[in-house]
Amino acid sequence: AERFKVEGMYTLISRLAHSVVKAGLRKLKSSYSRISLVDVAVRLGLPSATSAEFVVAKAVRDGVIDATIDHEEGYVQSHDLVDVYATVEPSE
Repeated sequence: AERFKVEGMYTLISRLAHSVVKAGLRKLKSSYSRISLVDVAVRLGLPSATSAEFVVAKAVRDGVIDATIDHEEGYVQSHDLVDVYATVEPSE
């Protein structure tokens, strides 16, 4: 890390790492409607479920994903987008 700081690349590498994690979260959200924070940490290479909880909370706050975190049970619940044009029946 010190070498990157000296060369002025640390910020670029840090931003790249954040972008990779965001992309991974988007893929997990599209693959799973509900996933444990432990599984998020494992799949994204994060050190712990606590780290995963922090990353997911920031992604939700920033609008990267549409989901809810159940802190007590330790999972992330995705909110599915409803396509109102997918049916020919009128809405009630």
